[in-house]
Amino acid sequence: MNRTESDNQEGKKNKIDVVSNLAEERKQLWEILHTDRFRHYHFEKDKSIGHVIIDFYCEKWKVAIVVDPDENYSSEISFVDSESQEELEQLGIVFLRFRDSEIRKNSYIVSRTIDFWLKDRELSYL
Repeated sequence: MNRTESDNQEGKKNKIDVVSNLAEERKQLWEILHTDRFRHYHFEKDKSIGHVIIDFYCEKWKVAIVVDPDENYSSEISFVDSESQEELEQLGIVFLRFRDSEIRKNSYIVSRTIDFWLKDRELSYL
């Protein structure tokens, strides 16, 4: 096997590792969003809005949550890009983005941040 093939296989392995890690953090965040604190917000998982798939979305308050890989990964994985995010923000959707390590290490802070933004959205619609 030459160096290019080896590098390519290593890149594929890193991509699989990133997806696997994100799956765990997304599962953890989904569980948080189904606690009593958030249950009444009715989050949807893998919500398609136009050509974009949002990890978690609360339609009533237009809050999108995206889980991104840590910075040390060069991502070939399709996440919500800045152009798509700007288009959706023009529709009044607020984006909350969390790195997978934030969810893994600081789930309480992630939970409080989401809670803050949801309450802020509720107050702004009164």
